[in-house]
Amino acid sequence: MKVIEIPTFQVVVGSESSPECNIKYTEVPIQIQGHKFLAEFFELEMNGTDMVLGVQWLATLGILL
Repeated sequence: MKVIEIPTFQVVVGSESSPECNIKYTEVPIQIQGHKFLAEFFELEMNGTDMVLGVQWLATLGILL
């Protein structure tokens, strides 16, 4: 896993708050239902959430039927 400091940006989340982000993690190993992936994550301060997998991550899986 690599930790990279990036230019600060804000993200609007469902609670309508706008946490700032300036840290990105790359090559993070995760396992979901027995399938292993290397993922990229941005660090956001959010209550009650461990991880959010978004459209960028889904796109890495290719076309699913």
